[in-house]
Amino acid sequence: MQPRKSNLIYSLTLFLAFFTVGAQATIQKASLWQIFKQRAIAARDVVLDMYGPTNFCGIHAPCAEVEKEIREVLEKIGVGDVASIQIKRFSTIAKRVMGEKNAFVWQFPGCPRYLFVSEEWYLTLPKNVREFLIAHEGMHLKCNHAPKKLKCLSGMLGGTIVVGALAALGIKKYNLTEKPLVAFSVAYGSVIISMVYLQKTLLQLSRNHEFEADAQAAKALGTSLGGQALCDIFQKEEDFIESELPQRPFLINARKDLRQRATHPTNSDRKVALANLAL
Repeated sequence: MQPRKSNLIYSLTLFLAFFTVGAQATIQKASLWQIFKQRAIAARDVVLDMYGPTNFCGIHAPCAEVEKEIREVLEKIGVGDVASIQIKRFSTIAKRVMGEKNAFVWQFPGCPRYLFVSEEWYLTLPKNVREFLIAHEGMHLKCNHAPKKLKCLSGMLGGTIVVGALAALGIKKYNLTEKPLVAFSVAYGSVIISMVYLQKTLLQLSRNHEFEADAQAAKALGTSLGGQALCDIFQKEEDFIESELPQRPFLINARKDLRQRATHPTNSDRKVALANLAL
């Protein structure tokens, strides 16, 4: 009987995996082959960028004028030890993953701090927008947002493990091993619920960090106009994607779905919050 129960559990797990991929294809209005092809291309790009001329995010510094301007803004807003911050321009894979119109920072305990920027796009921005963009990213470093997220993630993952352990104890206590379908549902459901809670908690924390970085950057610069203009630029880019790519509805659906799951607040919410700041 035991092998049959194990085979049933494995079969249910395999079915659930195929069902999830199939549901994703249906929602995105794309074939399974399209999804597989997209993931294969993304994997290829990661490998090429990690072991090719550039690494995942970028190894080349921007031009001297851009680097000087960025460091001046970081000094202005009071980010400590600016000289130790590694400033790099986007690699090819960073542009594909993060977008060609973006900037972000990387901060991990015990490791150098990095600021990555899409140099070509950066140079097209007005000066006040460039200042706010760098001030916003600098505030992520100054406020230690990445280490705070890491601590939250560690605690939540620990909670997920506890939930899984409790589910296993419950299965054993109530002798649910004799009912493999029920046991699978309890174990899988418990872990999924805890993971959903983990995701929502982390995303909300990330959105709060974005609001905080916006507010602190505006206060350090003495104006929020650059931030409001940056929100308008990002919104125009999103509007363009949604209006110019109707033949690829799965991208538009994903873009709308990210309103709920994105790590950043909506551009309109950020702009309102900046406009309401008392400076």
